[in-house]
Amino acid sequence: MKSKFVNGVVISGLFFSVLLNGCTNSGQLIEENEGLKEQMESLKAENESLVSELETLTQNYNEVQNELDSIKESIAVVENETKINEDDISVVVTDKGELPQDINSGRYSNYCTMVFQITNNTTKDIQGIEGTLTVKDLFDKTILEMGCDFVGQTIPSNQTATEDELVYEVNQFIDTDMQFYTTDFEDLKFEYEVTQIVFTDGTVKH
Repeated sequence: MKSKFVNGVVISGLFFSVLLNGCTNSGQLIEENEGLKEQMESLKAENESLVSELETLTQNYNEVQNELDSIKESIAVVENETKINEDDISVVVTDKGELPQDINSGRYSNYCTMVFQITNNTTKDIQGIEGTLTVKDLFDKTILEMGCDFVGQTIPSNQTATEDELVYEVNQFIDTDMQFYTTDFEDLKFEYEVTQIVFTDGTVKH
């Protein structure tokens, strides 16, 4: 390697080479740094865009959820107006009697009489009730199931009506009929299931 004397100072070519290389590396770092800044700005903008989209999606989701909740409430209201609730009506058998066969009176069969108390717990007046009456013994064994409808009198809202004109014709050749006829009221259990309610305003629950 050759050296030069400039005003009595030795200047080495290697020293210039190192300085030049150092300047070159520093310039690359600056360029890379600028590139990273641009990438960071781009990522920041992309993140802000994603956050904005997420907020929009969340808002849309909440709006849809509110609509669904409103629809569910509407469905619940409709169901409440058209579906029978367990506490809409109370039907209780308060007495049971026997009418023996009497050809002279035009009774050609034995009959069971029953007295019902019907309570309307709804907010509307009832025109008719359709249902099934189940008669059981003291041990909860079913003796009879029979259709039992109440028509002919209006039962006002939150009022109790008495029905004592319904009778059951007994077939003397059927054991369960005769069991019902001969068993005392105190030894029987009655369950009434409502299948349809017709209100005076024309609406129906079933």
